[in-house]
Amino acid sequence: MKIVLAPQEFKGSLSAVQVAQAMAEGLRRALPNAGLVLVPMADGGPGTVEAVVTAAKDGRRMTAAAHDAMPWAGPWRPRGASSMAIPPSSRWPPLPA
Repeated sequence: MKIVLAPQEFKGSLSAVQVAQAMAEGLRRALPNAGLVLVPMADGGPGTVEAVVTAAKDGRRMTAAAHDAMPWAGPWRPRGASSMAIPPSSRWPPLPA
């Protein structure tokens, strides 16, 4: 039997990746012979980059300075000569009114 786990984040407590891992842990206990496929989901909000990077299976984490020069650790995915890294929205500069 194959089971696909495709949860979204539990806002304020667990990322989609963490939710999928917790679900998988429980299912492995109950159904040790089941094939599990973890596909963390996101709707474009917090956790989107982490879900994309995890799904890509070749994602990495890095620490860099954001616009405010404060260190930020987060996921990124190599794309040829460039890369994708998006800090959480709480770190985005405010938009002018």
